[in-house]
Order: sequence, then structure tokens, then C-alpha cells
Amino acid sequence: MRRYRRYIVGLACVVAFGVIGPFRFGFYSVCTDCGALRHTDRRELPFIAIPYWTSHSVETTPLSRACATTHLVGEHNHTWLFGQGNTFPLWSCSLGRGSSISGQAMSEHVAVFIKNVTQFESLDEARKWLGLALDADTSRFVYGALLDGQFPETGFDNAQEYRLWAATGLGKMNKSVVEMIEFEKIH
Repeated sequence: MRRYRRYIVGLACVVAFGVIGPFRFGFYSVCTDCGALRHTDRRELPFIAIPYWTSHSVETTPLSRACATTHLVGEHNHTWLFGQGNTFPLWSCSLGRGSSISGQAMSEHVAVFIKNVTQFESLDEARKWLGLALDADTSRFVYGALLDGQFPETGFDNAQEYRLWAATGLGKMNKSVVEMIEFEKIH
């Protein structure tokens, strides 16, 4: 009888673990240096947040590819900022500061702008805009500045076209970002 009781308890534990666990926490993080995304899947024991298995995968983004092809950001250890995650089977969502950066990292428009600034302006100017795009406090202003500066989504093919645009467009973008940051401080 005791023997069967052990089997029943063991079977009940296996079934319970299969029904209520494993708990899974999946999330992404954004590199604040280049804009790459890291997806993490972590399995945890039910009701206690003790992970027993974790996997990571890194995804290149339009912005991280632009940083690599222009050599704007060299080899580096990624600095990951938590973006967003959710759990299973108890559905909940967590938002982090990296969620505001991911839009810029995934934007072809921002990537083309960074490429053009690197190619036709200067590395310092490109690093300034990359820093704004990958800063959780200012990243949301970059896309608005691109629209204010009327930077074309496909960018420019040559330095002459870029310089014609930059004569007014880059100034508008700088002014737009400064105004948005100042407005944010006041409110």
C-alpha cells in the first residue's frame, strides 16, 4: 500500500508540474550601444522564481546593422537594457526603459539617417544622434525630429543631395530635439 501511495504522489507531482509549470518568463532587452535586441527565455520552478533553464538569442536590427556597416560602433560588450517581457501560464506583462528604445532600433528610417550622417557629415555628429536614439530619456524625440527635419525615409545617395538637405534640415532636427527636451523638463 505504501508503495502505491509513493507512485500516486510521484505521479501527482509530475502531473501538477505539467499543468502549472514550468513557468516561463520571456523578454527582450536592447543594447544601448548599438541597438541590437536580445531575446531571453527563462524557465522557472512554479511559484518560486528560481530559474532552471535560460536561453538567449541576439537579433540584429536596422540600427545595429547601420552601426556595424559604418563602423560607428566597433566590437563591444553589449549593455542590455530591459525592454518588455511576459510570463506564462499566469499572463502578466513587464515594461522596462528599453521599450522606448526598441522603436528606434527597429526603424529603417533612423538607420538610414545614422548611415547618412556618418557617411556625409561626421562620426561625432552620428555618435550624437545615435546616443539620442539609444537613450531611454530622449529616444522618442529622434523620430519626431526626423519628421520635423523632413529627412527622407530612403536617405540620400550622394554628398551633394545630403548637404542641400542638411543646410536646413539638420538644423531643424537639432532645434526640434532641444525644444522637446526643454518642454519635457518644464512639464
